[in-house]
Amino acid sequence: ITPCIVGEERLTQQFSKRLLEEGVYARAIVFPTVQKGTGRVRNMPTAAHTKEMLDEALAIYEKVGRELEVIK
Repeated sequence: ITPCIVGEERLTQQFSKRLLEEGVYARAIVFPTVQKGTGRVRNMPTAAHTKEMLDEALAIYEKVGRELEVIK
């Protein structure tokens, strides 16, 4: 499991929702499961994922991250 720390709970949930809309399932993990303000999305890459699949997921992360200003 590889976490992607986003921070604020509402933004974390929105990030997870937008990723899913774009075809990437990454579950939001927020307070009280993790400390308040340390929301994250959980990624679970497996040996079944190809390099192409992972590259596509990273491109979607970048697109959504920029859209929500998680990446500036």
